[in-house]
Amino acid sequence: MALTNSVIAPLPSAMEVDAAKVAFESFGEVFRVKRLEKFNNFVQVIFYDVRSAAAALKAFGEAGCIPGPQVGERTVKLGGDDQLSTKDFQNISEVLKSKDGTFFFGVL
Repeated sequence: MALTNSVIAPLPSAMEVDAAKVAFESFGEVFRVKRLEKFNNFVQVIFYDVRSAAAALKAFGEAGCIPGPQVGERTVKLGGDDQLSTKDFQNISEVLKSKDGTFFFGVL
């Protein structure tokens, strides 16, 4: 499964979007919750962190929510000689070297 920062989930008929946001915040910081245009009883929950979306998917399972499309960028382009602290490395899931060897790309 590709990493994504959003999930698609059903919205109970009595639940408002703001209440859904509060519920999903138990998995991590939520950027936005929006109703799907063609399916008003479903919402797209967009997290700031892909790990939060993965936690929601794991907790609810396929019956509760499915992966949504990635929203926004998740890459950072750094100069090859940039220095990161040990704390910075804890937030990086993958580092790639560009073809010319000049830059590294950290996928957050």
